[in-house]
Amino acid sequence: MPQNNRFSRSPFRHRDFRIFWAGSFFSSIGTQFTTVAMAWQIYELTNSPFQIGLLGLARALPQMVLLLFAGLLADAVNRRKLMICTQSGLCCVSAALAILTFSGKASPHMLYIATVFLAVCTSMEQPSRDCMQCWERPLRLREATPGIAGCYGRVIRKSSKAKRAVPDSGDATKTPTC
Repeated sequence: MPQNNRFSRSPFRHRDFRIFWAGSFFSSIGTQFTTVAMAWQIYELTNSPFQIGLLGLARALPQMVLLLFAGLLADAVNRRKLMICTQSGLCCVSAALAILTFSGKASPHMLYIATVFLAVCTSMEQPSRDCMQCWERPLRLREATPGIAGCYGRVIRKSSKAKRAVPDSGDATKTPTC
């Protein structure tokens, strides 16, 4: 008799999901470190809390505008390639910030420019990451991962129950888009 415990349905049994989840986890940590370091650095350079607020504004404005279009882009292109490109962009911006800082050439203007580039890369990546997290798992595992996927788990669970109530009228192997 097969065990029907929670671990047997865990998405961590699948190698691809473990790699995706670990990469997302470490990328998020790196992004948060970069955000905190930039705020700290701009305060050290200007000694002004107002400049920290402007740095946050320089990050928020591009994200609010681009997230609307990034969802369309995530549906139109290969999500994996888009995520690779945006992660490479995030890495390049972080490396440029490190080089500028260690060479002593960092300035508030450079930090604002870097913040805008980070916001662009993050905005272009987030819809792809969300869709991959939702749909790149088998249906039986989507219901088992509310803790891992956060709020996505609740949405997936409800949509899965609704899907079972509606007769299937299409190809069951076709992966839906977000």
